[in-house]
Amino acid sequence: MVSRLGDPGRPRRRARPRSADHRRAARSAIGTSHRPGARGRRRGRGATARAGTRGGERPRRRRRRLTWPGSRRHRVPAQRRKARSTEESDRADRIRSLRTGRRLALSAVFEAEFGQRTASAILERHLTETEGNPNAAELARRLVRAVVENRDTIDATIERLAPQYPVVQLARMDRALLRCALGEVLHSPATPARVAIAEWVELARIYSGDSMRRLVNGVLGRITGEATAAPETERHPSTPRRKRRGS
Repeated sequence: MVSRLGDPGRPRRRARPRSADHRRAARSAIGTSHRPGARGRRRGRGATARAGTRGGERPRRRRRRLTWPGSRRHRVPAQRRKARSTEESDRADRIRSLRTGRRLALSAVFEAEFGQRTASAILERHLTETEGNPNAAELARRLVRAVVENRDTIDATIERLAPQYPVVQLARMDRALLRCALGEVLHSPATPARVAIAEWVELARIYSGDSMRRLVNGVLGRITGEATAAPETERHPSTPRRKRRGS
């Protein structure tokens, strides 16, 4: 006996055509929202039920609303938003002003390499011409003072950490970059070392290229490594081993 499904000669049963009422009910079910208070809520439910009984469209389920920190349900109050934006803008202005101060100090030390004027006089002339931010002026004066007062110590540090790059043979801009960077890292503790290294590495890349950027990064990294290793040695000094009796 051949089953009905496996009989190739038996024609398939055609689907029953939908009536006009069925199609109208399906259209109303699709177009009706099921949210509370929506227009035509009862009619939509009834149409969906009628369509479901006849094998038509299934009723749509209500989607769950997803909430995230930027959505309307989790909005930050206006006062907190304003305070946060004010703090961020102040921080950005401070970073920008400190970067300007480093550039002013670098230009003053670089021009002083030609021997016509001192770095302090050149910096004061730049500050009177530009009339910049007081934070930038304060940092520039501090850096120039650190370079002028500790020039010999800075040069000796460069010779010790980078013996393949003698200070006398360096270009004027490279020498000014290294002196200003070491002056801020060693003799200006107000700025964190990581911030100072990142800023001077970026300035070295802008004014001298990638080779100088790598040199500044290596020298400043070794300086900070020595500074962090010194307190650990003081805390845990190495005790000498005792000699054996037979030796």
